[in-house]
Amino acid sequence: MEEKKTPQTWYLGITHVLTASFIFPFIIGFAFVYLFVPILAPVVGELAFSVLNSIVSVAALWIGVIYSSKFIHSRYNIRDSRQLVRLSTIIVGVLTFGSVLLSIVISANATITQVQYDMISGLFDATTAVVLVGVFYYTSKRMFLQ
Repeated sequence: MEEKKTPQTWYLGITHVLTASFIFPFIIGFAFVYLFVPILAPVVGELAFSVLNSIVSVAALWIGVIYSSKFIHSRYNIRDSRQLVRLSTIIVGVLTFGSVLLSIVISANATITQVQYDMISGLFDATTAVVLVGVFYYTSKRMFLQ
């Protein structure tokens, strides 16, 4: 059996973030869009579809964190689990809230994008972002600090 490596915490944090918050949500989101959107789009309204999309995003992130933590535990020795959880949560928080802020700024400039963005959509996106970061932190903490 191959000996486990002991990389820097920042490397493990970036690996965790990329695996948990990009790869799995992309795969599950791709499957959701191509399998269920053609069926559900005509049936449910826009608000219900947004809520369903948020639920799928949270579930994909949760599954991604579980897979990523098992992957990291199987391949690497972790020096400081608390620092890994903090660092990866900070990275996910910055990326998540940055994307929400970017969508608000881009949508506010409606002359360029012709997109309507109201306060309810912004509040819903911000709430979803808080839930995503919270789920990421809680699940990471639970999986790495066992």
